[in-house]
Amino acid sequence: MSENTSEAQNMIVTGSLVGSPWLDTTESGRKFLLVVIYDRTEDIEYDVAMLNQASAEEITALRHGDVVTIQGDYRPSEVINEETGAVEIRHRIVATEISTDVPELERIEQMSDAQFAVYNE
Repeated sequence: MSENTSEAQNMIVTGSLVGSPWLDTTESGRKFLLVVIYDRTEDIEYDVAMLNQASAEEITALRHGDVVTIQGDYRPSEVINEETGAVEIRHRIVATEISTDVPELERIEQMSDAQFAVYNE
């Protein structure tokens, strides 16, 4: 797949974790934590990189379905699937802050366990 990345912009997203966080490494050898956040209100899935070690440690205790608010640099990019030629937008955020203290109203707007089960099928 080839990619075209646009300028980063600061944004805040509240969503449910899809799966558990996992550790990855940049080409230069820097380790970072990756999570996928699904924002049900916008129907968008975000790939989130946690570069801040303190935030990364906080998020490692979270699991699939937990609701978090992420603030960071949003970096959408066009991805061209070489097999189909289709253009898709990848929604990426390099997080600067994370909050697990999400107001109840925002939690309700996110996925229930039953909705998450359907989403993952």
